[in-house]
Amino acid sequence: MNANEQERRLIQAVVAKTGPLVGKSIRDIKFRTRYNAVVLAVHREGVRVHARIGDVVLHPGDVLLLDAGPDFHREASHGGSGFALVSVLEDSAPPRLRLLVPVLFIAVAMIISYTAGLTELIVAALFAAGIMMCVGALSGTCRFHYSRAGSRAATASAR
Repeated sequence: MNANEQERRLIQAVVAKTGPLVGKSIRDIKFRTRYNAVVLAVHREGVRVHARIGDVVLHPGDVLLLDAGPDFHREASHGGSGFALVSVLEDSAPPRLRLLVPVLFIAVAMIISYTAGLTELIVAALFAAGIMMCVGALSGTCRFHYSRAGSRAATASAR
């Protein structure tokens, strides 16, 4: 698996009724090498298969949870791949922990500048947000989603 850690995503893939995957074990297929993806779990008829992943023999309709690189979705979506459906799970990128220290430093500096009376809280917060955008910890986009109750909630994108 040679994809950059930040480019990897969680993917759900459904095994097609016919194709190169049906009736073969994950180990025999050499899944990791063939698809540049790791099988994390297998569900069959809504129940998790609790065998060793490499020993699982794939059946039509099995749902695979995969950790895969950015090219998997495009390559696996074509007809001969053995998958009937491939779907990328939203917001499944690994956390960007390398930004943790700079973000904590910026947040502490914001709090100190406010408590020391150097600036108003809104000014310190806007300045901190701008710096976080410059270092790549925040993006300028904001997505809205609706909860089941229908209330509108905003979530900041971490891209």
